[in-house]
Amino acid sequence: MSNKAIMALSALAFVILCAWCLTRNHSMAGAATVAPAVATATLAAPSFNASISGGKVTLDGTLPDEATKAGIIIRTKELYGEGNYIDHLKVGSVARPGWLGSLAG
Repeated sequence: MSNKAIMALSALAFVILCAWCLTRNHSMAGAATVAPAVATATLAAPSFNASISGGKVTLDGTLPDEATKAGIIIRTKELYGEGNYIDHLKVGSVARPGWLGSLAG
């Protein structure tokens, strides 16, 4: 087989492989973008509010998990001291946005 024939077959194989990868990646990308949107569409947005009254910090809101709640309470104790806060935080089925991590750290 000549070098030109080998190069032509190699190029054809490469084009077929690229086309296969693109169609496979496109179908996976479509599934990946649809699934999370459906999963998060059913979750409510989290809420968080901290207010100071009478020398105590009151924490209100709904958070996605106990770990997040514990982190916020630990940070509140570090900043304001043990016994200087009122915990009205709830844990519920809410989405986990990026800003939530900054509350506990």
